[in-house]
Amino acid sequence: MKKNYVFNFEESLIYDFLSLPDLLFHGETLNETYRELLDPETERFWESIKQKLEPLKSELEKFYNKDFSMIELLYNRFPFTGFTDPLVYLGEINKMEKGVLIEALFYGLVISLENIKEQEAIQEKVKVLVENAADCMTWLNSLPILDAQKWHLFCTIQDPIKMVQALESVMSQVYPIYLEFFKDVKEAVKVYGFQLEKELNEGGEGYLTQITNGIFSEELFTKDTVQLFVSAVFVERLMINESNEVAMIVWGFKMKETFQKIKVFNENKLTERITFFKNLGDRTRYEVLRLVASGVTSTKEIAGALGVSSATISYHLSNLTLANILKIGKTNDTAAYYLNKDFMLQVLEDFKGDIFK
Repeated sequence: MKKNYVFNFEESLIYDFLSLPDLLFHGETLNETYRELLDPETERFWESIKQKLEPLKSELEKFYNKDFSMIELLYNRFPFTGFTDPLVYLGEINKMEKGVLIEALFYGLVISLENIKEQEAIQEKVKVLVENAADCMTWLNSLPILDAQKWHLFCTIQDPIKMVQALESVMSQVYPIYLEFFKDVKEAVKVYGFQLEKELNEGGEGYLTQITNGIFSEELFTKDTVQLFVSAVFVERLMINESNEVAMIVWGFKMKETFQKIKVFNENKLTERITFFKNLGDRTRYEVLRLVASGVTSTKEIAGALGVSSATISYHLSNLTLANILKIGKTNDTAAYYLNKDFMLQVLEDFKGDIFK
């Protein structure tokens, strides 16, 4: 069924503001396979933002890390749709009671780190964690994240009001950095976003699949309306989230041209084969592929099986997907990774024909 896409201009700016500190802790590159396609201007921009944020790093690292950010956990439960000022949004969260904040944090954690998509199942899991301290501690200890992050989560849950106040305080210092950048790009984001909205709505059911080189399709969404956010900071990010209160796509400002570059890059069959085997040359990534092939699609389960963090698994899954080795589809109404078997078999046949002449 064809979806209705709605561009959120003000909310796109808020998204970039709230996500800006992510650059300090895991940067933003397309992936190492296609790094040569990255615009040098973009890398210079990221570096300039990181330098400006560096004096705030010790405060920001309490709320941002490679696995998740506290603000991401909160806006999973309290979307900023309808807000026009990010500081007003943070102020509203700061007014919430302790119990509401704890429930919101667990809600965000379950969405981010568990393979649970149905709202009823998410709410049931959150209820168990909120009401049972022993289960809560056992669950926190089982998460595939660093011990320091587990400790910080525990402290946050003990006094979420204090932590939200500290978050609002440090983000108010990030705000001038955000304003300095966005004064020059606001109009471009607005024009690009409404044009993309028009293209997605008029392009037919297969248009999303077409412009993403077959990686994403509308079948990933169960909701009829999809909120569209355009990121001027994370220009090569494409993120889909329907476990939220709303279905949303975060679309990088340069993502369309990046997909076109990848398409041209992969049209060279020799390059395609090299990219394929390069991805299999990493041991962890190879093990991730084996687990997906065996039917394990939960990021948490893969991370637990391999003894690494969820962020590491997400990184490898992203690389394998952009390299066309994995695809994203639906299993039991849940988005899941699966092998792109036809592509893999064709690459292997081409390889045999190239070598065993």
